[in-house]
Amino acid sequence: MAKKKDEQTADGLPLVAVDMGSSSFKFVAAELTESSYPSTIRILASEVSSKYSGVVKKGVIQNTSNASYRLRDSLRQLGNRMGRKEELPTAFTLYGGKSLRCVDVAVKRSQGTMMPVSQKTIDGMREECIIKVGTNDKTICGLDAHLYSLTLDDTEYSTLPSPAPNATRLQGRFSTFFGSLELRDRVQGSFDRAGKSIEQAFARPAALVEALATEEDEISGLGIIDMGAQTTTITIYKNGRYLSCKTLPFGGENITNDISALGISIENAEKLKLRYGSAIEPKHKDDKTIRIRAVKEDEQPVLVKTSFLSKIITSRLNEIMRPILLELNEWDDQISKVYLTGGASKMADIVEYVQSFTALPVSYGSHADWLAAGTDIEWQSPEYSALIGSLLLGAKYREQHPGKALNKTPIVKKGILERLGDLFTAPTN
Repeated sequence: MAKKKDEQTADGLPLVAVDMGSSSFKFVAAELTESSYPSTIRILASEVSSKYSGVVKKGVIQNTSNASYRLRDSLRQLGNRMGRKEELPTAFTLYGGKSLRCVDVAVKRSQGTMMPVSQKTIDGMREECIIKVGTNDKTICGLDAHLYSLTLDDTEYSTLPSPAPNATRLQGRFSTFFGSLELRDRVQGSFDRAGKSIEQAFARPAALVEALATEEDEISGLGIIDMGAQTTTITIYKNGRYLSCKTLPFGGENITNDISALGISIENAEKLKLRYGSAIEPKHKDDKTIRIRAVKEDEQPVLVKTSFLSKIITSRLNEIMRPILLELNEWDDQISKVYLTGGASKMADIVEYVQSFTALPVSYGSHADWLAAGTDIEWQSPEYSALIGSLLLGAKYREQHPGKALNKTPIVKKGILERLGDLFTAPTN
């Protein structure tokens, strides 16, 4: 079918991705260094918006007006930095949060006669999986699905081969991510209010696997522990299949709040955690006393021993990680290693902490090999892994759907009260 003249496609647009987290919104525009995926990623422009909190809690957007303002403003900033005259109309984004889970879903098709299997047919099967998940429970909905097994007549493939073979009967098995209806609707609503479209949304664990897993990991299997500010997620992955995905509604912020209870500000508690804190208790000879400003200026500074600081950290960390480690041990015969990632994983000695509970090798996951030569070293930080993964999945999506029209965005007319609300939610310098 010919496209209408007013339909816009992604052709010529940079890859744009948004990670809407509880501690910050991260935006990036990029391009492939070569013409097709796989290739390395060249960062063109980036923006981190963390001027006010409370927009996202446990992975769910709480204030769509506030979120839409961030989207509009930050995408405009990205375009300006690249010297674009037109605003960026679309972005890839991520689904995460406390409600995220994964289940296997199978879908069958009959083509009636022997003919090539098209990408459009696979896309239809994928969408059917996403719809199926919410059929019996109207409070949840499918969010993303990834093909891991495709049977064409009597031959099994892991993905659709190129060129596509002829087949009459098809069966696809998909790892299908699902979560609360509220999670999906508030992401979509924020984009709609910003006048932007979601080119494609991916489950955060899938983006992390894309960014961190090597070819060897694909075969031998791996676990990824994603430590965020308000949630911690474990994903078990092998041979293209997501065996498990579980999220706990606790993260690095819980540890920071415990430290703040000593009588110091949240900001100083975070600095104290990262600079002097440890996930394992220090040896007696290494114990130090840290002097830090109290919340109230007229109070005496707070004195904290590093040994006591580590006790606060490990106490909360044990609570957060216990269900995660139980899930890891449940699947340890299916995987060969464990990767840590996420902003809260930057705490000292966290690798050694997790290693003490498992015989599997534990290390930080790295997406550095996907970054073009000369990329600022800051981009190798674990807090950017999901964002890089979404760019990689986005590049793969575009390669599979060349010339596809962008999703339309509704024109949202705002009343006077809503326009006044934007003035109050806009950040001020």
